[in-house]
Amino acid sequence: MKITSTIKEDFLITRLCGELDMNTVPDFKKKLKNLMEKRSVKNIIIDLNKINFIDSTGIGAILGRYRAIKKKNGKLILVGANRRVKKIFKLSGIYDLIPIYDNEKEAFFKKNIKGGQ
Repeated sequence: MKITSTIKEDFLITRLCGELDMNTVPDFKKKLKNLMEKRSVKNIIIDLNKINFIDSTGIGAILGRYRAIKKKNGKLILVGANRRVKKIFKLSGIYDLIPIYDNEKEAFFKKNIKGGQ
């Protein structure tokens, strides 16, 4: 899996490419933790546009980041999930916890209008 990141406003935008599964989750967690510490931000947007597969380990990793960010009074927003990934999120209950938008532009608009929710 490839991970790239940028900063916009007070968000670390992390773009994932490939699969988020039991083989890639350890690297995902490590890189995200390092990026958050290095960039000194407490809010994250995870862009899933190029994720073609996610398993329960990937769901757990996202929920783990959500819990860690919530402890710091930060926000986690997901964007760009394809239809298959959205279905998995719906079945897992992530929709009830984490805002999911179609793209980054929509996420920033909603964040500014509704406080990120």
